Amino acid sequence: MINWSVESEDALMTTYVYRYSVLGKTIEARVVHDKAINKYKLRFISIKPVNEIEISLLTILTPHFKFAIDYVQDNKVAMIYPSLELNYTMTCNQSVRMSTH
Repeated sequence: MINWSVESEDALMTTYVYRYSVLGKTIEARVVHDKAINKYKLRFISIKPVNEIEISLLTILTPHFKFAIDYVQDNKVAMIYPSLELNYTMTCNQSVRMSTH
């Protein structure tokens, strides 16, 4: 089980964060819980530090998994976001599951 920390919370949304280290890299995932519709959504995954070779590899792999990538060169951070296509697919699948129950 993953222990998520609450980063921020208000009446409508809660932002959760999970950080861990792997092979000298800090990986951070952020998820938002929309309380109004009771849904969780992945905001982004960040990896730091990264070098140009790792960015090249991530750039090749992320489209296959329907993610987009940004690279913050000054901080050597890779930011991986769900693509709009993935968000749309997740929303459609949730709608189908809800309507079939």
